[in-house]
Amino acid sequence: MPEHQTRREARLAVQRRESTPTSYNAEAHTVDLTAATGARVLRYSWVRDGYYWEVLDISPEAVDLGRVESGQCPLLDTHSRWSVKDQLGTVEGARFDNGQLVLPAKFGDSEQARSAESDVAAGTLKGVSIGYRITELTLTEHKDGDYPVYTATRWELLEVSLCPVPADPAAGVRSEDGLHPCVILETRSMPPERDPAAAPAPTEPQNRAAPIAPDAAPSEQRTEASPAADASAARMSAGEAIDFLESARGFGIETAQARTWATDLTPDGARSALLRAAGERQRGEMPRVPAGEGARITHDVRDKTREAASLALLHRFDPATHALTGDVGVGAREWSGMSLLEMGRRNLEANGVRVSGMNRRELAGLILGMNSDGSRAHTTSDFPMILSNVTGKTLRAGYESAPQTFRQWMRRATAPDFKQISRLQLGGAPSFLLVPEGGEFKMGTVGEAKEVYSLATYGRRFSITRQTIINDDLDAFSRVPTMFGRAAADFESDAAYAPVIANPNMGDGVPLFHADHGNLAGSGAVPSETTLAAGQQAMGEQTGIEGRYINVQPKHLIVGWKHAVPSQKLLTAVQATATSGVNVFANKLNLIVEARLKATPQPWFMAADYAQIDTFEYCYLEGDEGVYLEERLGFEVDGIEYKARTDFATKAIDHRGVFKNPGDS
Repeated sequence: MPEHQTRREARLAVQRRESTPTSYNAEAHTVDLTAATGARVLRYSWVRDGYYWEVLDISPEAVDLGRVESGQCPLLDTHSRWSVKDQLGTVEGARFDNGQLVLPAKFGDSEQARSAESDVAAGTLKGVSIGYRITELTLTEHKDGDYPVYTATRWELLEVSLCPVPADPAAGVRSEDGLHPCVILETRSMPPERDPAAAPAPTEPQNRAAPIAPDAAPSEQRTEASPAADASAARMSAGEAIDFLESARGFGIETAQARTWATDLTPDGARSALLRAAGERQRGEMPRVPAGEGARITHDVRDKTREAASLALLHRFDPATHALTGDVGVGAREWSGMSLLEMGRRNLEANGVRVSGMNRRELAGLILGMNSDGSRAHTTSDFPMILSNVTGKTLRAGYESAPQTFRQWMRRATAPDFKQISRLQLGGAPSFLLVPEGGEFKMGTVGEAKEVYSLATYGRRFSITRQTIINDDLDAFSRVPTMFGRAAADFESDAAYAPVIANPNMGDGVPLFHADHGNLAGSGAVPSETTLAAGQQAMGEQTGIEGRYINVQPKHLIVGWKHAVPSQKLLTAVQATATSGVNVFANKLNLIVEARLKATPQPWFMAADYAQIDTFEYCYLEGDEGVYLEERLGFEVDGIEYKARTDFATKAIDHRGVFKNPGDS
């Protein structure tokens, strides 16, 4: 049969895989970690519509070790990245050894790192897990009666973690940084054309167990009878059972049933039962697309309910911005008069959860997806998603509402990672030389200088607790995130103007504003026709790296509030009755008033258009531009924790595009 290869774009979650430390060096405080072996791991994906085997290609051509090479691959404590204390060390290299990826890692000097190192040395901590991002999956094997095999032919190593109880590979994939683009390559044999009406009904692979009835009671659900009947059969250890129950909750399986499997069945039997139940549940919630039809994205009742409840909460926070209009607004009116506790109760009942007899504290915990002891509960509550939707929107609204004047005159850039960024200052081409008849043309080069900087991550945490729900405290996830969003925007402004005010050294070792750079007024004065003309002249007489005049033209006048009114008068056109009354700078410069320029004496600045010459540059991580929100079920707090972060940097690139007047005293 002929073969046909397809190329599909998809979005996959970052994945983790477990292995075991192989060696430890007490003097160097290092350990070799066997990070990946290329073994098959059973996965589930809506992209490929079901279960599949995943294999990592362990070869230098397949593995992106860029983070290791740049020293940016951390050794973490159980994949946690919420605090600098979570980093136990750094991966210092990588090698390929008999089809295995081996990573030498060095422990840090923190208390947590020393404790983990001691456990590794004693042999009590052996579990290793890696976080990786797949960018290309290739279908390498597809036999009738078995799951297809996909090989990760392009993947990037993100981090390595020490784990006390590594997850079983069959338990599925847990997300780390959300979704990311991935290319899926599939080569399949094309069957001969046939009459669809005569085609036999597809059958399930023989190794897939019979489905469990979704509505059956736990006692009625099918279990592995033969292993359970054997009293001498191996059972799960306590650690395996804990991890198995966590996996079951992730698949949406009732804890009581999962506990029965873990107690009565062999480990393999319990996992088989879990996979069958999870597969049947997922098939029931997400119907398969009939053959021949394209993929469809449905908008079901639960989606509409979440949107309506979110709009009702946003309307309570800001009625003017979030009006109850349209189809969603009609649904939101049903929620608008309810308290947070009432909304959560109604949502749980609508999803089939019995809440009668619960006190307010228990109900609030269940709404947030928590048991009474603070552990994660298996419920069908949509409320954490509703709260996160409202929190994210108000956080972003606060961020976008804060004024950021630096955006008007600094150039915006993005970087793909946290590696060092080099910005070249390119000079003009050298002057032409006379070429006599029959003479030789001389080689000319373009001069250049370099400025270097790198991104950094900044952020804060806040939380929504049970008390928030019980007290109907709408401000906790509306006004508070708004203030965090504004704080993020204010921080970016602080960072952007910090080098303007601090006057740091440039790559040539000379301060940004200095007489040697020709961009600093000899004496301070208020903005006036005379002082503006002096600044304009200084910028216009700047020369490039090769020494030729480059005729820089100022475009922006940047002042503090002390000089705002005089500057507005300088830049406003007036009807003059004499030549002396003509305002020569009218409409010539863009006025920017920035409160951070409040020193005494108060300086003011002129800047060129960054399209003409580099001035300052502010930079975000590619794909994460601005403030972003991450969440997790709280451990330190009794509720949901949120982390607002921004990856940001700013740098002066070329002194020729800016001018400073120290200002009057």
